[in-house]
Amino acid sequence: MTNNHNENGGVIECSNCSVPLVEVWITEENSSQETKIIAVCDHCDDQSFEKKIIGKFYLGGTDYSSIDSIDTDNVKEEESVITYQEITVKTRKTEEYG
Repeated sequence: MTNNHNENGGVIECSNCSVPLVEVWITEENSSQETKIIAVCDHCDDQSFEKKIIGKFYLGGTDYSSIDSIDTDNVKEEESVITYQEITVKTRKTEEYG
């Protein structure tokens, strides 16, 4: 499922148990790079809704989840610059939530 509106930055939460999984920090808003991110939840084995990001960014863990791995797929480039990518972030539970 996709959020129909563009969100820049913030926290990606699990669609099932609502645990904060990944923090997103936008570093270059004027970039046209488009990224779709899904985070896989180690708390309940579900995942987040797809989050669309425009711009360059950093990803980080939260108080409840760390980043275990990041898989990138469907990368499109123009003149060696990424214009589109899809990312799946696998998380690891670090602390109980709720």
